[in-house]
Amino acid sequence: MDSQKTVVIWKTKAEKSLQGIYDFIANDSILYAEKFVNKLIDFGHNLNLFPDKYPICRQQKFLKRSYHCAVFENNYLFVYKVVRKQLIIYNIIHCKRLR
Repeated sequence: MDSQKTVVIWKTKAEKSLQGIYDFIANDSILYAEKFVNKLIDFGHNLNLFPDKYPICRQQKFLKRSYHCAVFENNYLFVYKVVRKQLIIYNIIHCKRLR
């Protein structure tokens, strides 16, 4: 896939997840919350460089939709799918919520 033409799209649920992560961390440190969420955003945008690098998710609800799962810093799971020239980020989930 030509990564130069792949557009990253954030679904509303993913944006709400980012806001929730920010709000949770900001209870302790607004500065750290801003830095961490910016790292999450950068990671999401960089998924388009190698969109097939991460495997199809093993969780049944994601597997049946052929979503990819990319783990960020061992704690956050990016759920995304590549459709034509779009990389669509559907959600960001803390890994503890998957258990």
